[in-house]
Formats: sequence, structure tokens, C-alpha cells
Amino acid sequence: MSDSGTGFGGFLIGVGGGWYLFRAIDFSVEIFSYLLILVGLGIVINSILGGKNSPLKGFFGGLTGGIILALFITNGFSIFTDFASSIDVGGIGEYRAQETQPIMGDLTGDKLQLKVVNTNGRIEVNTWTNNEYKIDLTLKARGDNDREAQANLEKLTVDFTESMDESVGMNLQNLNVVLRAPEGKWHLYTVEIIVTLPVDKVHILDLKTTNGELVLPGLTADTIILSSTNGDIRFDDLIADTVIADTTNGRILGMMDAANAIIDTTNGEIDLNLPCTQSGEYTVDTTNGKIELQLPKTGDIGYDLDLDTSISGIDVDLPDLDYTTNDDKRVIAKTSGYNSKAVQIKILADTTNGNIEIN
Repeated sequence: MSDSGTGFGGFLIGVGGGWYLFRAIDFSVEIFSYLLILVGLGIVINSILGGKNSPLKGFFGGLTGGIILALFITNGFSIFTDFASSIDVGGIGEYRAQETQPIMGDLTGDKLQLKVVNTNGRIEVNTWTNNEYKIDLTLKARGDNDREAQANLEKLTVDFTESMDESVGMNLQNLNVVLRAPEGKWHLYTVEIIVTLPVDKVHILDLKTTNGELVLPGLTADTIILSSTNGDIRFDDLIADTVIADTTNGRILGMMDAANAIIDTTNGEIDLNLPCTQSGEYTVDTTNGKIELQLPKTGDIGYDLDLDTSISGIDVDLPDLDYTTNDDKRVIAKTSGYNSKAVQIKILADTTNGNIEIN
């Protein structure tokens, strides 16, 4: 067999084997170490066994290339952000200076509107029974020495503003937190923000970060807007009229109950538990990742499903569905007697590289 033949055969084996491997196992950050081992092993074996007249010449090179391709097909570029999130961002010096800044105040309005804009760092929002808010910021700065790091830390700006808005039919207390790095040099900084708000007093929650996860352990609000570029979005017992959650390189995970929800990522899986205690519409979209939805099977809930995937398949386990389309890549179905159900749930789910699984 020719070198090109063995190389191409190894490539096909690598793509096929890697496809099943990387879809069955979630390596997360460790995926890079496995990848390096596979590449190094392929090079070593190819060098040892790939003699001038050996039929194995090129086989392991093709095999390694196929595995790498399968890795990108199944995981997208999120593998890079998983790796980056496990190390310090920037690589210039260490975090040598750190400072904690608390921001506290009383709830003087009927409800709160909180907006937080961060760049490098996670944001977490909790609730308590106190009639006050608390925002804890942990600021870290890099430098080649302690003095330089401290000087950099002093240049980082925390802009906090508070105002009252009575134009929305209630006394709405606005809180705004914006982090500003000097000359945009965010590679020198990271900021972790932990917020605690009065329970059941949140009107609008708007959180944005570029490199970091967004975490909401349990929250009720009228409107929730979550945006990240490189980071997961995780929540539990989230209840709202409207939820918009968007990230590019990260997963979206958790339990939520909303009247209207738009859940979107590019490189990452979406795994949602939907209690469905109120009628609602959920638009769920990813490009490189699977979609898993856990839904109740009770008789008082009706489902209107439109599910689409380009690669992989669709698996639906719900009772009493009337199918308009039912094949490996597209499912359109509605619960029998949908319009008479006490709770009506519409789900639009779309992915390119990944399965869609309901229950």
C-alpha cells in the first residue's frame, strides 16, 4: 500500500474513532493534555516504525490528524477557552497585588435594577432576606514585582453609580458597576464580583463579562440578561418573565422557569432543566455542542417542539406527541390537545454539531 493510502486510512480511522471518543467523554480542561499526548505519541510511533519501506509510514501521522479534526468538530474552539480559563490571563507577571472593595446600601425603592460590566473575572449573584444590597469586588493586578503590581492596582477604576427612576410606574433603584482598566490593559487585571440582593426585589439584572463565568445560584427577577464571551453561564432555580443568556465559548447549564427565554452559545453544550410551571417559549441555540432538556411529563403540560440538528441526531421522550416531521435531523411535534393544556411550552432548539436530547 502506498504511503498516501496508509496515511489517508489512518486519517479516516482517527476521524471516526475520535468522533465517538470525544462525544462520549467530556475532557474539559484536561483535553489539552490528552491532545498533546496523542500528537506526541503519533510522532514517536511514526518515527520508530515509519521506515523507508514500512507500510506504516504515514499511518500514525494520518491517525493523529484525524483525531485532531474530530476534536475540533465535536468541541469547536471552546477547547482553547477551557484551557485559558484554567490559567491566568495575559501571562505577564503574577497577581501580586489584591484588594477587596465592598459596596453596600439600603433598598430605598420598590425594586432594584442592577447592571454590572466586567472584563476579566466571574460574576455571581445571590439573594438574602435583608433589605439591603452588597457588592463585593476582589481586584487583582499583575506586575513583575510587588511594587509594580500595587501601582497597577491603584490605576484600576471601579465606577459605581446609584439613582432613582420613577418613570416606570414604581420607585426603581438603579445600581451600575463598571470596571475600567487604564488604556484598556485588561491583561494586567482580574476582578471577581459577588453580589447579594434582597430576595424578590430585583426588577432587571444585567450582567456582562468577557472572560469569566456568570453564576446565579438562585434568583427571581422580572428580566435577566446574561452575557459572556469566554465563560460558562450557570444558574439554579432561576425564575423570570424574560431570560436572555448568551455566551460564545462556554456552556449554559441549570434550572430555569421563564415566560420567554433566549439561550444562545456558539461553542458549548446547553443543559437545561425546565420545571414548566408557567407557559413559555424557549429558543435554544448552539453551533458546536449538544442540547439536553429535562421536561416534566405531566398531563397538564403541552409541548410545541421544533428541533433541528445538522450533524448527529434527535431523541425525544415525551408522551402523546403528534408528529409533523420525525427523522434523525428534524423533529416537529405537538402534544395532542395542546391548546387545551393549562401550561403551554414552545421549544425551538437548533444545533449544528451535536445531539438534541429531551428527557
